[in-house]
Amino acid sequence: MCDEQEDPEIFLNRLQANPEGVLADEYNRYRERLWRIVNFRLDTRLLGRVDADDILQEAYLDASTRIGHYLNDPATTFFIWLRTIVGQTLIDVHRRHLGAQKR
Repeated sequence: MCDEQEDPEIFLNRLQANPEGVLADEYNRYRERLWRIVNFRLDTRLLGRVDADDILQEAYLDASTRIGHYLNDPATTFFIWLRTIVGQTLIDVHRRHLGAQKR
C-alpha cells in the first residue's frame, strides 16, 4: 500500500517495475522524518560511535534486500514499512554496541 497521494495499485506497479529506483525515491522523500525518529531514539551513550545517518544507511541497505517482502504483502503504507525497518536497525545497533558493554 502506498501513501494517500497515489493510488496503491499504481504505486505497487511502479515498485515492481523499478524496485531500486522507487525505494531510493521514497527513502529520500522520507529521509528527514526517519532521521528525526532515529535521532530522538538513539541512546546518548552511542553518540561518539554512531549517528542517525549511520543508522539510516544501514536501514536503507536492509530495505533494499527486503523489498520483495513488501511486494509480497503490502499491508501497510511504504513509509510505515520503512519506519519499521529503521526501528529494527536501531534496535540491532543498540544491541551490538550496548550489549557488548555489558560483557
